[in-house]
Amino acid sequence: MLHKTKGICINFLKYRETSIIAKIYTEEFGMQSYLINSVRTAKPKFGIALFQPLTLLDMVVYHKPAKSVLQRIAEVRSRELYLGIPFDIKKTSLAIFLSEILLKTLHEEEPNKELFDFLEQSFLTLDKSENINNFAIRFLMLFLEKQGLLGQDVKHLFEELNKNKTSLSPEKLQEEIKYLANIRNGVEVELPNSLRQRLINYLLDYFRLHYEFFGEVKSLQVLRSIF
Repeated sequence: MLHKTKGICINFLKYRETSIIAKIYTEEFGMQSYLINSVRTAKPKFGIALFQPLTLLDMVVYHKPAKSVLQRIAEVRSRELYLGIPFDIKKTSLAIFLSEILLKTLHEEEPNKELFDFLEQSFLTLDKSENINNFAIRFLMLFLEKQGLLGQDVKHLFEELNKNKTSLSPEKLQEEIKYLANIRNGVEVELPNSLRQRLINYLLDYFRLHYEFFGEVKSLQVLRSIF
């Protein structure tokens, strides 16, 4: 049976000589893997540009309800073309970083419209914003909040990090984490790069406490070199 759904492409992997497997977070079915044949040919049915990280899609799909099944796409088109992310190296690097975070954390094959809408709006904001220095920090905090892993303030985050892993004194950690509350609330905060990187590291450590097999984030090094 055919179904219409919005989607957000997270990433893709090459499959055999001409095909790919695309990981797409859908509005109707949560995270799904789609086998797309002959996309890496001279005249593909679907252009591979549609499957770049964070691309917003309108899709018609064949859906089998069984878990861990490779699904198929009947039709797909870009829902809204990005004007910034593909052409701005900072935004491109952020898109790759965020797609890696989502690949490590989004596994549910059930719909979550609130989360889907949050992701969609976040990436449209990233595409259009001029000041994106603290975008990654704010996104990570709001994502944790949407997943029910962050309370009303940063106190719980401090307590867990302080208890589990930090090379800083509790006083220094608490002092630096206070910046997260303002950034989470949308306040423009000017930070030195070194502090911004530490705050991102704190948040990634927090992810590791809550997501099994989260591991290292390979794109983090590239992000650090750009910002």
